[in-house]
Amino acid sequence: MTEPPEPMNNWTRMLKTSNVMFFFGISKHYIHPPWGVTANIMVKGSRYNHSVQFKHLYPKTGGGEDIDFIFQMKSFHKLDGCVVGVPGATVMHPWWNNSNVCYNQIWGWANGDSQLITEWPGKTYLTLPNWVESMALLGITYLFFLRKALYLIPLLQTCTCIALVDHLIKTFAYYGSAANALPTKKPTFAFAHILFLAFGASTVISAQEVTRLLCIFKRHSLFSFGRRVDWCDGQAQTEILNQKLRSGLLFFVYCSLAYYFFQMRV
Repeated sequence: MTEPPEPMNNWTRMLKTSNVMFFFGISKHYIHPPWGVTANIMVKGSRYNHSVQFKHLYPKTGGGEDIDFIFQMKSFHKLDGCVVGVPGATVMHPWWNNSNVCYNQIWGWANGDSQLITEWPGKTYLTLPNWVESMALLGITYLFFLRKALYLIPLLQTCTCIALVDHLIKTFAYYGSAANALPTKKPTFAFAHILFLAFGASTVISAQEVTRLLCIFKRHSLFSFGRRVDWCDGQAQTEILNQKLRSGLLFFVYCSLAYYFFQMRV
């Protein structure tokens, strides 16, 4: 198990609130985790002459390489349960950038893990477009089919509302976790502080979502659009179903917003 130190400032509390490091403590939740953070993992065999190696295509910030490595090990040994969680074997992982704001780390993770979609397509699933993918679809539609000044304002209005809706939902979802992330001695304006942390946590996840979309364009991988990695490698089918249902509901909201703003100009 890999653990970061206790949160010491707003940025580290945002990271904790966003749950972006869930898999650092995965051995507390699974006897046979789907994968493990390679800052603390033991592998049978020689490090110098092993059939499974880290691939060089993943960035040095980390992101995707540990998942890919474990997926390779499972494929090599032809055994899904070859990963065993050992909660007592714990290492402390320091905060990145000396616990200062480091969106570069978040972008690097997303850049790396987005490559898993094409490296391991069988371990992915489709959902309807998320907020930033929906905005991209609107932009592409405008550029290729509606290139008129008449539609520019409703396009901007729709995209603004889509981004607001998404971040409001995320902020509300993270409110409870943000409250738990506050220091023991609650600040004077605790409610505002909690909202600040919850919104900040939403930007961590949004930074990943934006980066993954940019990687789709950079790699010209239409296959990756709307596709997500099954982080739990088949061990959380209910959560995948929930994500698909949530994506459908949100996409309906985004389409409704687009219809509302564009029909006003017709």
